[in-house]
Amino acid sequence: KHWGRGAGLHESITYSFVSHKELDNLGIAEDGRISIMNPLSDDLNVLRPHLVPGLLNSLRNNISQGAASIRLFETASTFTFDANSETTAREVPHLGIIMSGSRYDKGWPLPAGDLDYLDVKGAVEHLLSSLALPAETFSTAEQVAAKPWLSPCVTLRVGSEPVGFAGRVRPELADPYHARKAVWTAEVDLCRLFALRESHAIRFKSLPVFPPVRRDVTFIAPTAIAAGAISDAVMALKSPLLSSVRLIDCFEPKDKDERNLTFRL
Repeated sequence: KHWGRGAGLHESITYSFVSHKELDNLGIAEDGRISIMNPLSDDLNVLRPHLVPGLLNSLRNNISQGAASIRLFETASTFTFDANSETTAREVPHLGIIMSGSRYDKGWPLPAGDLDYLDVKGAVEHLLSSLALPAETFSTAEQVAAKPWLSPCVTLRVGSEPVGFAGRVRPELADPYHARKAVWTAEVDLCRLFALRESHAIRFKSLPVFPPVRRDVTFIAPTAIAAGAISDAVMALKSPLLSSVRLIDCFEPKDKDERNLTFRL
């Protein structure tokens, strides 16, 4: 929670109960849901398996009050059925993030623009960096069927361990929440994250004797090839002088099924 507030996010606190109808609309599977025997209302008749329903409701409340730039986070438990549990429920603490609207407040003399994938991805990267965890990877190879409310959807891994996901809420699903701009969200399993933090050893090494040498290289590649695949291929060469590869520019010529990707080595 200290990290979220320090990163410029506003904390959201929502009910642990949501509705079956809401989960159905988001395409969340029925398997594993825990229904409430005596719900207060039809809108609160099941325990939440994900944080996204509550965050979307918080998004709607903020939009209805005229908020132009929304950056929210929530740390709370999710619940799924587990026959081996004493309470038949598996309770896992998660961190959820949701962003939508303008990147900057209108009062600031900064370029206009809307929050996008890089903003929510940057927030997750900042969290992992603050915990001194090893480098993370984002992959779109999985989770498409498992998280049907997101398109695109990416899996977050620390090493080989999946710890969460991020992506854009599908526009037709975000529309009932009064969202007129793209809605980006991420969710992280805090149990896995803290377990990795406890097992990760921080090592120090001597500072470099010489200043770094940077080289920018542009690859012309079909749009079907992901930028991450190119950077992975360069790092796989295992050159002793190469320490990092970072994408710094992308140019897509008109009427061509290719793009120019510039990396800084």
